[in-house]
Amino acid sequence: MDTWEYFTTTLIADTNEQPVPIRDDVPAGNHPRYSVYTLIPQLNNLGQRGWELLSLEPVQEGRNGDLRTCDAASGQWTYTYFATFKRRIPG
Repeated sequence: MDTWEYFTTTLIADTNEQPVPIRDDVPAGNHPRYSVYTLIPQLNNLGQRGWELLSLEPVQEGRNGDLRTCDAASGQWTYTYFATFKRRIPG
């Protein structure tokens, strides 16, 4: 039976913190400040450390670290994403 460990974090899509990567599968040209393409290096870094992405949800983070999900009905904009990962525990 496989045994797993889990990891959660928030990822920020902001070109001021992480540039848009230059890759064949990312459109060339100017990108908006909050381009989701800035998530690619962050996700790849976690993947290289063995973490498999399970979910990625847009959220707003409160002052106390609390999170609120965002959806089209709420009309809220966000550049913060709540991510859940898993990786196999050797053994």
